[in-house]
Amino acid sequence: MSNIQDTAHATIATAASKGTAAGAGLGILGWLTSDSIVGLIGLIVAVGGLAVNIAFRWLDRRDRRAREDARDAREVELHALRVREIETRLAAGGAATAGDSHE
Repeated sequence: MSNIQDTAHATIATAASKGTAAGAGLGILGWLTSDSIVGLIGLIVAVGGLAVNIAFRWLDRRDRRAREDARDAREVELHALRVREIETRLAAGGAATAGDSHE
């Protein structure tokens, strides 16, 4: 995942949080003024903002886990290559690493 997508997800999640707060405020205003339409709109906006916020937080965690898994897999792959290289050198009678040569 690119930094641009990370930034977009963070921006959308932040906007959704603000939408949730605005919807809650509008719902309270509707309740205080006994205007059921304003209260209903506020409730819809709050629930919608909360849903978007939850969705993008979930996407962000999923993407972060995928990046960590890919990094871990790459580290395991590099370790296996290093071990194979050392075993090959040892089998050929050479030094385990270039720095171990004492000639």
